[in-house]
Amino acid sequence: TMQSPISHSSCHSPSNGFGTITADPETPPPEILVGLDGQYQSYCRQIITPALNVATTAALDRLRNIQLEIEASMLGQPGVTKATIPRKYYCSLKEVAKVAKICKLLVIAPDIKPSPTAHIKPVKLLNSLVEDAQDAGVPYVFALSRKGIGQIFGRDKNMSIMALMDLDAVRAEVDVMLDEAACGRRLWEEVQKRQQAGQS
Repeated sequence: TMQSPISHSSCHSPSNGFGTITADPETPPPEILVGLDGQYQSYCRQIITPALNVATTAALDRLRNIQLEIEASMLGQPGVTKATIPRKYYCSLKEVAKVAKICKLLVIAPDIKPSPTAHIKPVKLLNSLVEDAQDAGVPYVFALSRKGIGQIFGRDKNMSIMALMDLDAVRAEVDVMLDEAACGRRLWEEVQKRQQAGQS
């Protein structure tokens, strides 16, 4: 089936503002995670636009469907198990840590918080993964939320990060994601400069 083209937002200046994501009025999001008022965690040095979230949702949903189709066609063949089937993506901090340097793109939720009860320190591990990706030349974008990523994959559990291994089927969406993320980083830097100028 043909997909409708993904459009870019007018992401140029903090004065432009952003649209809002349509949400069920009965289940409002607990935090604002888009636009200049986004309540991003400190590691997220990027403004998130609605266009970025739309493109990210489309890309992840398509990759999920492709993975399901591959598994359905291969499972049952001699010697084939779910573990031996090529993966289009990996999720969770632990899994992504194994492929961060060789994946094609990282998608990171902007609302990962320190957890005193977790076996790992999620924010510390995330910063390490981002450094690994940068050293290896792997691009990354901040988009959606932990809950939003999880919902795409039909999970009640929140998902913090995705490592995408094959982008061939989602090139158009990824182009928008990278453009919007680059624009969002420029906006973030401009906002920081304005805030620093106001404090001086």
